[in-house]
Amino acid sequence: MHFLFFGPLFFTYTCLLTGAHISLKHPIWISGLLICAFGISFPVTYLMLPVADRADFALSLLREPLPWQMTVINITGMLTIWAGTVASAVKIVRYKKRLVTTLSNLEKTKLTYVTRFAIPGIVLTAATTVLYWCCRNTR
Repeated sequence: MHFLFFGPLFFTYTCLLTGAHISLKHPIWISGLLICAFGISFPVTYLMLPVADRADFALSLLREPLPWQMTVINITGMLTIWAGTVASAVKIVRYKKRLVTTLSNLEKTKLTYVTRFAIPGIVLTAATTVLYWCCRNTR
C-alpha cells in the first residue's frame, strides 16, 4: 500500500520546492487516501472470515487471477502515481515561467535542483508502469 503515496508525496515535495501551497484536500492526496481505505478492506475481510477459510483467502491474493479488488487498487494506484508526477511536472513548468518573468538571474534558484528531482521520478514511474504491464501480461 505504501507505493500509493509515491505520487502524492512526489507532488508535495515539488510544491515545497516551488513554494506552492500544500493541501491534503488536493485531489491527488484524496485519491491516495481513498485507495488506501479501499485496500484496508482486505485485512478486514480476512478477519471476518471463518478461521478455516483464511488460508484460502490469503493464497488467493498470490495466485492469478487476482481478486478484482487487487486489480482496482493496482490500476488506480498507478493512475494516482501518474497524476502526482504529471502535476509535479506542470508545477515545475509554471515555476520556471514565473522565475523567468520575475528574475534576471536564475543561477541562485532551485530550478535546476527541482528539474533534476523530477526527471528521475518521471522516468522511474514510466519504468514501473512498463514493467507492471509487461509482467502482468506475460503470466
